[in-house]
Amino acid sequence: MNNQTAIFFDLDDTLIDYEAAFEQASLFSIKALHPHRDEREFFQFFKYYCDAYWSSYEKGSLLKQEYQALRYNKAVEAMGYHAEEREACSFQEQLIQKIPEVCSPFPWSVHVLTCLKSQGIPWGIISNGYSSLQRAKMGCLPTLPEERHIFISEENGFEKPNPDYFRFVQKKTGWMRPVYVGNSYELDIVPAKEAGWRTLWLSPENGKTPIITPSLLASFLTSQYLV
Repeated sequence: MNNQTAIFFDLDDTLIDYEAAFEQASLFSIKALHPHRDEREFFQFFKYYCDAYWSSYEKGSLLKQEYQALRYNKAVEAMGYHAEEREACSFQEQLIQKIPEVCSPFPWSVHVLTCLKSQGIPWGIISNGYSSLQRAKMGCLPTLPEERHIFISEENGFEKPNPDYFRFVQKKTGWMRPVYVGNSYELDIVPAKEAGWRTLWLSPENGKTPIITPSLLASFLTSQYLV
């Protein structure tokens, strides 16, 4: 085991602005299918149904393809239209292709990751999601960690908020002093702490403590690990 600190990050809405990319890609994709429809009205309904059916998908009541089709079809219906056969599939294919193209890292993450690389501080990524999409989104980062420090749920069979995901990562990497940085208290902070990791909760909102804003996080990491 290695006594040196290693810093692991969540990907979506921690290192990269996924919410903005998802919205931009959704607007582009519906416009490509239906140029004369109000893409912002569509996205308002689409995002609503994404959230409304997410818990059913997480619980396994809906398969991935069912969830994707349902959220699209319901949004189209809410606008007064009827989705044609395979229309939801065409939208999803366009969406998945577009998301990595419009992903961008948060400014603080560019600074921190560049500093980590220059100082030789080990770091990594622990993310839920599909391998090809998550890896494509990582392409917008200024630098990448070693391959052995990249963990994606589809590739290893674990998924947050299972604390065994973090135990698995620690066993695979051998780091005795891992730190995890994430934006979701339930998905990131709770399971990491349960696994014995130190954590930094990246959140601009008030709520459970501890909270660290992006600017404070960059300052903290720089002072603690990057000097």
